Amino acid sequence: MHRDATEFQRKMEFMETLPILREAAERRERIRQERLEVGRAQMREKEEAENKRKKNLERLRSKVRVEVERDPTRTVKNTAAWSERILATKLDRDPIHYIQTYTNSQLMKDQRFRFNMMMREGNFNVGPAAVQALGRLKPATLPRRDNFHSRLFE
Repeated sequence: MHRDATEFQRKMEFMETLPILREAAERRERIRQERLEVGRAQMREKEEAENKRKKNLERLRSKVRVEVERDPTRTVKNTAAWSERILATKLDRDPIHYIQTYTNSQLMKDQRFRFNMMMREGNFNVGPAAVQALGRLKPATLPRRDNFHSRLFE
């Protein structure tokens, strides 16, 4: 009988705590549902952001997409840079000397420069004979006195 009384008392205590337990279970379920909703909302936001990013990338790609006809012979053709390089090598032979920062009238006073221009216009190669001829020509202006070299100690 004592056992029945204690068991009855436990049942009554359990019945008293049952609404509290139900309320706690409902609160936990509500919190779980809220977390699920927040997670779903975050997933939707991520998907929307990803879709927006993909759309922007596709819009950019469409702006810079190459739209060219198929031309298999293009692989064996000379490029524009190569053609310019060939043209430059044909025009620029080995110069006897490089001229920088002079006016046209100053350049034309120099016999050596005029000789070099005539050699280029005549398509002559610069060889030892041209260098010797260039050495015999006088400069447009004489060098400064402090640049003269004495042959006394040679």
